[in-house]
Amino acid sequence: HKAYPYLQDAQGWTAIHWASLRDDQAELMKVFLQHTSYPLVKNRSGKTPVQIADSTQARQILALLQEKLSLDFNRTVAEGNLEKVKEYI
Repeated sequence: HKAYPYLQDAQGWTAIHWASLRDDQAELMKVFLQHTSYPLVKNRSGKTPVQIADSTQARQILALLQEKLSLDFNRTVAEGNLEKVKEYI
């Protein structure tokens, strides 16, 4: 079966947004991040999973998201993809 990590509900929330709410979802978040979930996807309110984890003080989740962003950023810079780098700034 295929999963669609970017599928959004009526409020624009994806599975990674929901998992970013609480630290007890850390194992689930690890699975999402291993399978290309994008930590900067915005919901209809303009919030990213990173912002949600920060606002709910889900520190383990926030650390996982920041690690993923750092790895993605470094890879993007190494590839020389300037347009994609701008998304991180």
